[in-house]
Amino acid sequence: MQGRIDGLGTATVSLTYFADGGLKRITAVSENDKFGLRGEASAPALAILDAGGSRLATIVVRNGDKIKITGPADGSDRLKISGSSSSDKIARWVFDNREALASGDTRGINESIARFIGENKSNMASTALLSTYFNPRGYERTADSLFSLLSPEVRTPALTHNFNSVLASQLAASAGRELSSLTLYDRSDSVVTFSTRRKSYSLIAIVGTDHVQRDSVIPAIKSLSTGSISPRVAILEISTAPDSTAWKNSVAPDTVSWRQTWEPVALTSHALSRLAIPSVPFFIVTDSTGTQLFRGQSVTEATSAIAKKISSK
Repeated sequence: MQGRIDGLGTATVSLTYFADGGLKRITAVSENDKFGLRGEASAPALAILDAGGSRLATIVVRNGDKIKITGPADGSDRLKISGSSSSDKIARWVFDNREALASGDTRGINESIARFIGENKSNMASTALLSTYFNPRGYERTADSLFSLLSPEVRTPALTHNFNSVLASQLAASAGRELSSLTLYDRSDSVVTFSTRRKSYSLIAIVGTDHVQRDSVIPAIKSLSTGSISPRVAILEISTAPDSTAWKNSVAPDTVSWRQTWEPVALTSHALSRLAIPSVPFFIVTDSTGTQLFRGQSVTEATSAIAKKISSK
């Protein structure tokens, strides 16, 4: 990737993306407004380009692309991106909707994204805009419908999770904040609120739709829902399925005692973005005050953390 950002001067430029099983971040120092970055992504990935901690662009990267980015650093005009049609579409949309974005016009932004997706169902720019700029609060049904409109090749869990992981890295500073409640949808399509204050400890399990993955996770969670410690533990399962149909299909065979939920736009939703989930599955353990005691990808470590806390009292 080559860039020339007028007014950038000398600054640290970074590209953050999730590819080939891990979060990647490559950096370079610009000289006289120019910089170059070279990364590896065997499959298309959504990425964030920033300079000095300020986001410059959301782009799509993959091996073989020769992306060039030009434009001003002050944001007075849109960036011009060549070598990636999806990236250029994203930049054009951001520029065309700059007033709505600046004013926080949720309705205007969401309607603009809906129109964009209707015209670009097979473009990864649609996935990026829906994941990053669409506000689902009050528009949950619309978000679900829009995800369903996307062509299968641009709405895969891998692609959406890739970008969610990048966003999580940007939100890491807030990841450890107290977690008192979450409002989500349950299997009956009802809005439900989960509170960590109801029990001594809570396990929040964020999972995907992969059956092999779920088969390894569900038995471990069940161990907390039975036995002597179960009265002191609240369990919440949250699916990152791209739409409600995929979610319901994934949980249909389950017979469990805990609440299974879903949120439109998955990890980038209003309810979940502050959790800064780097990948799926992911587990969070809290106490009754909402203080996070454990964050990690191992369900065994999460359940052990709860068992140790209870056994020590």
